[in-house]
Amino acid sequence: MGARILLAFLWIFQWLPLGVQAALGSAFGRLGWHVVRSRRRVALRNLELCFPELTAAARERLAREHFRWLGRSLLERGLLWYASAERLRRLIHVEGELHLAERSEKPVMWLVPHFMALDVAGASVLLFQKRKGISIYQRQSDAVLDRALRRGRLRFGNAEIFERDDAGRALV
Repeated sequence: MGARILLAFLWIFQWLPLGVQAALGSAFGRLGWHVVRSRRRVALRNLELCFPELTAAARERLAREHFRWLGRSLLERGLLWYASAERLRRLIHVEGELHLAERSEKPVMWLVPHFMALDVAGASVLLFQKRKGISIYQRQSDAVLDRALRRGRLRFGNAEIFERDDAGRALV
């Protein structure tokens, strides 16, 4: 039931202007910093391990900023999963050799940022190039959310995704 409510909110929010979504998503992330204490502890510990030279205050600023971007990213999934292709083409700006795959006789592998920008990068490649995209994904524990994720990533009809196993290998 909770996943269906979340997806309904994402569908509703995708109609809002991007600036409004950004502000709401950032606020959602700030709220998450206070509510999801276990994830906050993990973030702070990871930053401590990766950046021991930073002060605790500097690491906390980084973690808080991450939570704001995470909230925005989660809210904007609705835009990526539900908005029209035309709207996404107007909103997404791509720089670089996106059409390299179309000019190459050999397969081209795109390495895209993981986690927050993964769906944006995937949508960009699928919206702006003609060739089929292939990706690996992690099955979600909630079946409703898993179906929404798969449908959102496959909705332009020029992609295929493979579930990975616990060791990170693609299940074909």
